[in-house]
Amino acid sequence: MQSVSFIKTILIVCFLFFLCHFSTKAQDELPSLDSVKMLLTDPTIQLECTDAINALYNFEFSKADVQFNKLRRAYPNHPLPYFLMALTYWWRIKPGLDTEREKNLTPSEKKNEDRFMAYLDSAIKYGDKMFDKDNKNIEAAFFLSGAYGFKGRLLGERKQFLKAANAGRNAIKYLEKCEERGSDFSPEFLFGDGLYNYYAAYLPDMKPSLKPILWFFKNGDKKLGIQQLETVVSEAFYTKTEGQVFLAEIYANEKQNAKSLEIMTYLYTNFPENPVFMRDYAKALYMSGRVSEAEPICQRVLAGIEAKREGFEETGGRYVCYFLGYLHRYRKADPKTAIEYYKKSIEFAKKSENEKAGYAKAAILELAELAELFENKTEAIMYYETLKDLEDDKDSQNYKKAKEKLKKLKE
Repeated sequence: MQSVSFIKTILIVCFLFFLCHFSTKAQDELPSLDSVKMLLTDPTIQLECTDAINALYNFEFSKADVQFNKLRRAYPNHPLPYFLMALTYWWRIKPGLDTEREKNLTPSEKKNEDRFMAYLDSAIKYGDKMFDKDNKNIEAAFFLSGAYGFKGRLLGERKQFLKAANAGRNAIKYLEKCEERGSDFSPEFLFGDGLYNYYAAYLPDMKPSLKPILWFFKNGDKKLGIQQLETVVSEAFYTKTEGQVFLAEIYANEKQNAKSLEIMTYLYTNFPENPVFMRDYAKALYMSGRVSEAEPICQRVLAGIEAKREGFEETGGRYVCYFLGYLHRYRKADPKTAIEYYKKSIEFAKKSENEKAGYAKAAILELAELAELFENKTEAIMYYETLKDLEDDKDSQNYKKAKEKLKKLKE
């Protein structure tokens, strides 16, 4: 009996070992390029990328890098893995983009930007090879449009406008190739269309100085752009989260704060370690009149900055300190604590060389008003003078208010 039991145990162990080995092998084996129509739409590849993409947006870059490098080994001559690797560096860069210190990057920031550009160049290299073989290859056009678009975005942020414009022209060239057949293949192809349609219509009104440049491009359609991005968010895989990020911003632009908050709630809930989502969730709560709910989120951002965690930057500090100042002044009736937070918001703005940013100027205005409240005329004049000097637009409400207040205070 003991020998029969022993044999059964051995057989069960061998069977389980076989199952584990088979399962591991099945997971490790990726489809060959020849066996799939497009890697972009292949469900096996999407399943393989799910955890890595979630890790990417949750700022678990090492975990994402392992999986994307596996894809690169499997498909060394395809743009997909290089594009995804670039995306991990984009999100390393993104928290510090909203600054004016493009010439004073830290060594770490410079390294991240160099690697981002290198991976995009690799995606372009292999996309070009695919396109040279078949100039109707829509997958190649998708990656070429996306890679050039991301290059243009960073170059524009870094004030390299001629290079940014050149990258933008290339992005639009390949975007038009996607438009010819894209929507029939995958909602991924609507991402570029949606962004173009919205911003081509939005930017001329918001930034009239761009009109001479945008005149050379076809007209946009804000309503259509929003509809296309909504489709991306509901149906796409690779571009879903990027679509949500843009759509939340667009809803805020369009004063649809409830919709913007809905998206940011989802992003913060699903990617709770992403400092950009923390910051923007707090902003969405503030814009929706729910600033009290933003307090713990704001404190998380400040704790991340204090601990020098990756991605927690001065921009986030500037935002959340303003929200906390507002909370203490208007909801907690604690003007002294409000003053401390408004001053911190300005300090963060100075560190990032971004003193003309909206929340920094708003904090200065609040400090000027609080100085008046506490009958500190000298301090009030100082803050209004500072605000007036920072305003480039003499027709702005801030400039007019500062000028009017200074006139009264100096009488």
